[in-house]
Amino acid sequence: MTRTISGTYASTVTLTSVSDNPVSVTGNITAVANNGLYGIGGESNAWTITNYGVIVGGSNDGTGIALGGGYGPSGPPSYLRVNSSIVTNATGGTISGPVGIHIVGYANQPETVINQVGGTITGYYAGVILETQTSANEATVVNSGVISASSTFSGDGGVFYQKAAWLPIIAAPLFMDTMMLYDR
Repeated sequence: MTRTISGTYASTVTLTSVSDNPVSVTGNITAVANNGLYGIGGESNAWTITNYGVIVGGSNDGTGIALGGGYGPSGPPSYLRVNSSIVTNATGGTISGPVGIHIVGYANQPETVINQVGGTITGYYAGVILETQTSANEATVVNSGVISASSTFSGDGGVFYQKAAWLPIIAAPLFMDTMMLYDR
């Protein structure tokens, strides 16, 4: 079964069942607070999302698209991680927030962000964060559009790969490791 999210939303749209896959966003999600689009984590949760519309995360801790996540003292518990998720921002699509896209994934399960020509992913702290359990996990960003971050924290064009031990996104620098970044 597929799910198309059209229309206008002023609060978080939550994906709770992988039977929604693939998910297409054609509308406008502009969350006043928190995440724009949130896909819950879990061992069997692998999300496939294509954005043709506008997704905006609100407030200081919101994310345009957040897949998995939720933090305890030592990072996200495994039940909050996602498996092999793919986010595609299509031509004309916009994803933004304090962080544009944040995916919290399992070890050795590839996470992919594809930003097509004419797509825009922006954040204040980061455009894209791919967070994994180990450095063996493959995280891929294919960028043919614009991915950027506006704060001096962003450092590397707005794309971060964060591994193993959890670090606060705002309070500490992130590890840069084996992320593959294709910028066309």
